[in-house]
Amino acid sequence: ERWRYLDFAVAERGSVDPAHHTDLALALAALWGSLPEIDRGSAKGAEVRARLLEFLEGSDYYNTGAALKCLSRHPSLSLETVAVCRKRGDHAESLRILTFVLKDNERAVAYCEDLGTQEGYLLLLDMLLNPPEGPALYAEAVRLLSSTGASLNPLRVLEALSDAMPMPLAYETLARMLRERQHRKRAQQVLKGLARANEVSVAHRRVARLSEHVEMTEDRACRVCNVRIGTKVFGLYPNGVLVCYRCMMRRGEDAKHVCPVTGRDFQEEI
Repeated sequence: ERWRYLDFAVAERGSVDPAHHTDLALALAALWGSLPEIDRGSAKGAEVRARLLEFLEGSDYYNTGAALKCLSRHPSLSLETVAVCRKRGDHAESLRILTFVLKDNERAVAYCEDLGTQEGYLLLLDMLLNPPEGPALYAEAVRLLSSTGASLNPLRVLEALSDAMPMPLAYETLARMLRERQHRKRAQQVLKGLARANEVSVAHRRVARLSEHVEMTEDRACRVCNVRIGTKVFGLYPNGVLVCYRCMMRRGEDAKHVCPVTGRDFQEEI
């Protein structure tokens, strides 16, 4: 079968030739479309469709226009069409198919979450409030805002809300969003305050350490090598251990903050 040869060239040989990728997409779609209706739910039909969807989502080399044209002849391949539309950056069409063709709002919300921006949610909200056919889906819009509202800009949501939306629903939704946004703002302020307090505490301890002094005598010796320090350069650790510079640097620059006598790591205590 031609699709298996193309699949081998792409998956096993690593071909990035757009012609190979486009031909594979078209071959898989055509193969699935050629199956009798009764066989589309069979193991072979499931295998072909799973590979088609996986390929359309993963490849960046096929011609999306050609793929869409081919998929338009097979209306039941909706998820596959969503994958191609996403590749083209046509998120509105992807969400339209998920919401009104497949009627899968959970998948539509997951799609927006995967995009990671407000625009997807606001686009979906607008679709729910202004569907191409039938009345506005207020209940679905409220559920969407209940799950994601705190992360959306209230002003953008207010602009998207329809004038025809029942006031109790609109008021409840916006009030909850504002409460959650205010709570999040206060939580961020508390975290900033704690971080600032910790910085002040660390700075205070540092100043205290730097203000300490040590009295040197002629007989004062290094705690490691026991050689009198005299006029040599020395190091004093916060726990009072005095060592000569050579012993302090014996284990390298990266270990000089570790007391060579007790093994105490003072960097971890900062």
